[in-house]
Amino acid sequence: MNPAQDSLERAFVGGVLIAPSETDRLESPVRTEHFTDQRLASIYGAALAVYHQNPVLGGDVAAVVVQLRADGLLERIGGATAVTDLVHDGCLAASIPWYAQRILESASLRQLQVASLRIQQAVEANPTPATSEDAEALHRFAWEQIESAVAGETQRAVVPIADVFDEWLTATTSPAISIGLPDLASQTDIRGAIPGHMMLIAARPATGKSTALAQAAVSIAASGHGVLYVTLEMTSREVLERCLANYTATPMSQLRLDKPTALPAALEPITIVDASMSVSDIAAAIRVSRRGKHPIEVVLIDYLQLLTPPTGTSENRQTEVAAISRALKRLAIEERVAVIAASQLNRASEARAEKRPTLADLRESGQLEADSDAVILLHRDAEFPESLWLIVAKNRHGRTGEVSTLALYDRSTLASLMTPAR
Repeated sequence: MNPAQDSLERAFVGGVLIAPSETDRLESPVRTEHFTDQRLASIYGAALAVYHQNPVLGGDVAAVVVQLRADGLLERIGGATAVTDLVHDGCLAASIPWYAQRILESASLRQLQVASLRIQQAVEANPTPATSEDAEALHRFAWEQIESAVAGETQRAVVPIADVFDEWLTATTSPAISIGLPDLASQTDIRGAIPGHMMLIAARPATGKSTALAQAAVSIAASGHGVLYVTLEMTSREVLERCLANYTATPMSQLRLDKPTALPAALEPITIVDASMSVSDIAAAIRVSRRGKHPIEVVLIDYLQLLTPPTGTSENRQTEVAAISRALKRLAIEERVAVIAASQLNRASEARAEKRPTLADLRESGQLEADSDAVILLHRDAEFPESLWLIVAKNRHGRTGEVSTLALYDRSTLASLMTPAR
């Protein structure tokens, strides 16, 4: 065995033994077949099994030993001592993603090596093809082997269209989750949040982005769907107040005086994060939630430009925002969640005679428009400050349009107006 590879795998498994929850943050999962030492693979598999069955026992080495014994693998891997020795060789929890990436890369290169050996053996078996068809067959075989080796995880996304059709045909309900924004469904084709889709709600500061997100959070939770509210401008208590105000139709100032004695059960599916986060952190939170009572189905972000950009994208602010946008769209597709992100608009509309915003006013990156399935621009008319216009400037899957709502900011509520949208 390669000593360097052995040290790499031991450091990774030792780190996972102590901090298995860090595996939720990995962009690509490490599986037991990625290891060169199957004893380490067995210990790794047992550590994850313990964590997934009961997250409270995550990091309990004794529980991993019990799991290995129950699986009949304890003696095969060298006994309990082999497990405890790994703890001393383990990497720091923060280094687990780095070690995971090295293991995945090594596994990929081994697959490429196996492919090259198969190609070599095929050529040696027929070094002088009798016909051009035989030579072409060897060429096809070589390409198939290489493509299979480098495809890796993407193979999981390759689905015959017949399978997609069967799934679509048997679906009995709409995947849209109501987001509580009034009249959008009647005036446009936006009926709610859809798994795999990314929606952008963009506006100038103090226009109503947070109000729209709070109303969406309450509507989503009240219908029984788990929602993650990532707030980078407000504290979790401020988000709680907005959600309570919306749900109870009570001004926030009154809520602070007459606090309810219990949280309404309808709001329990809401999870709030008010700390700096990256898209990979959000993915980890989604995966962890799937072992709980309210798995996250919709992610709300207030607001997108405040997320931590992916590493290696600090060339300029536009590059960072573009990378965040692409990562969020990828998150929606890969984790099958709906993403609704608030975004800032630039000041261009303020300098125009016509103050209504357009897609060109999206701040810092045109990538936002490209990645979003729908873009809703918010606009307050100076003459009618109680009205808030929801302008659907982009809708990849249906009509655009606009509606006017009554903005009750003290209750974090957007109410339907009886008058038709202009």
